[in-house]
Amino acid sequence: MSTAELVTVRPSKAKQAAKQLIDILIVLVTMPFWLPVCAVIYLAILLEDGKNPLFLQERLGKDGRIFRTFKFRTMVVNAEEALKQALAKDEVLRQEWEMFFKLRKDPRITKIGNILRRTSLDELPQLVNVLIGDMVMVGPRPLPAYHHNALPTEVRELRNVVKPGITGLWQVSGRSDSGLDGMKQWDPYYVRNWSMMLDLQILVRTATVVLTRQGAY
Repeated sequence: MSTAELVTVRPSKAKQAAKQLIDILIVLVTMPFWLPVCAVIYLAILLEDGKNPLFLQERLGKDGRIFRTFKFRTMVVNAEEALKQALAKDEVLRQEWEMFFKLRKDPRITKIGNILRRTSLDELPQLVNVLIGDMVMVGPRPLPAYHHNALPTEVRELRNVVKPGITGLWQVSGRSDSGLDGMKQWDPYYVRNWSMMLDLQILVRTATVVLTRQGAY
């Protein structure tokens, strides 16, 4: 995309600031509800294996800036080594990973982690990322560099225009089931058509998707 085209689709600073402020207010107002849930989940993970319940991972944010997302740990501590061993032994599993960067039956996921992923509760700590300004409530999914780089150039450029979100159009339009193809379709659409009303619609649809566990694994 040309620089002129990117400038055209980029929301104004005033709109971005208003969006961030509203999101921070939402997080603060709802804190009495989500903070106790986080405390219970933290304790449950700690009791399961005695390891750190939180997982920090580097992701790419607005304008390609690297930041760390907060999530509840859903995998074993030696997750990367476990993945390498599993992919080396199973060709079908390797092909699934290369296509979606996710596995339906992931050998790294713990028992509690499986529950957290299917209910999306593992992403609750990202509300902290919203408070500190790295993320917003609704936007493209924050991706690690290897996943981001697998997308076409135009999609990457459009994603970089806005801050990543806890939920987004991709998440409510198939999530893991739609894979990279879903991101190629829905992320550019979201950036080009962003509005407060679209964000509200996505938030409402997110509640339905989470409750029905559509595309979650």
